[in-house]
Amino acid sequence: MKSRHWMFCVAGLCIAPQLAFAKCTFTNPEQQKQCLEREKQAEAAKRERERQEALRKQAVQNDRQAVRRDEARIQNDRQAVSNDRQVLRNEQARVANDRQQVQRLNQEIERARARGDARRVKELEQQRARVESDIRSTEANERLRAEDIRRREADAQNAKANERNVRADEARRERQVANQPHPLSAQGAAPAAAVYPPPPVPPAVIAPATSAAPTTARVAPVAAPAPAATASPLAVRTYPASSIVTTTGGASYATLNGYASYPGKTVRVWFEWGDGPSFGQGATDAQPFSGERSVSQQVRFPTPKKKYYYRTIAESSGLLVYGETQSFVVP
Repeated sequence: MKSRHWMFCVAGLCIAPQLAFAKCTFTNPEQQKQCLEREKQAEAAKRERERQEALRKQAVQNDRQAVRRDEARIQNDRQAVSNDRQVLRNEQARVANDRQQVQRLNQEIERARARGDARRVKELEQQRARVESDIRSTEANERLRAEDIRRREADAQNAKANERNVRADEARRERQVANQPHPLSAQGAAPAAAVYPPPPVPPAVIAPATSAAPTTARVAPVAAPAPAATASPLAVRTYPASSIVTTTGGASYATLNGYASYPGKTVRVWFEWGDGPSFGQGATDAQPFSGERSVSQQVRFPTPKKKYYYRTIAESSGLLVYGETQSFVVP
C-alpha cells in the first residue's frame, strides 16, 4: 500500500498523527490484516460523517426556508389585521351614524303623530326599521371581523413561535455540525497520536544485567474504533396549538401544528392526542407529502375546560419518528 504519512518510531514504538494515515507494511499476515481493517473502518467512518454533515446542512437550509415562509406569513397576517381594523373602524362609524338617524326618525315620528299624519308615521316607521336592520347586520359583521382579527393575531403569534422554534433547530443543527466528533475517536475528539506495533524490523534486544533471557520491547495492537452512530435524517417537530376556541354550542376546537422533513423521500404525518401524556384518545388522518412541510390539523375535543396533550408522528418506509409532546387547555 502506498504510504500517505510519515511514521515515527522510537525505541520500538511507532507513532502516527492520525489513525487513517497508518502505513500497513507488516510481514505478519494477521497484523497486516488488522491494520488494513482499521484503515477500511476509518474511511467508512469518514464517509458516514460526511454524509451526516450533508444531511444536517440540508436540514438547516430547509429550516431557513421555513423561517422565510413564516416571516412572509407573519407580514401578511399583520397587513390583513391592519386592513380589518380599518374596516372595523369604518363600520363602527357607520353604526354611530345610523343610531343618530334612528333618533332623528323617532323625533319625526313623534311630530307626525302629533299632527295626526298616520301615513307619514307609517313611512317613517318603515324607514326606521330598515335602518335598525342595517345596524344589526353591521354589528354582526363587527363581531365576526373582531373574531377574525383575534384569530389572525393568534396565528401571527403562533407563526412567530414557530419561527423561534425553527431558528432554535437551525442553531442546534449548526452546533451539531460544528461539534461532530471525529470519526476515528470513540471519545469524540480526534486523536493527537496513535500508537502502533512497529513495522517488521529486527527486534531491539535489551542487554540483560543478569543472566536472564533477552526481552524484546513490544506494544499491544490498538483496538479498531467503532463506527460513528447514524442519526435519523427524518426530522419531526411539534409546535404549539393555535385557534383554541369553545363555541356557544359547547363544541371545543384547536388547530394542532407540526413540521416534518425528509429530503427526497415521501412522508406520512399525523397527530395523536389525549387527555394525558400517554395520548390514546384520538388521531388525525395522515397527510402524505414529499420533502419537508409544516402541517396543521383542526381537531374537535370532547370536553371543555380540560388539558389535552398531543404530538406529531411521521412515517416513511417503515421508519417511525415522534415529535415533542405539547399541551394546552381548552377554554
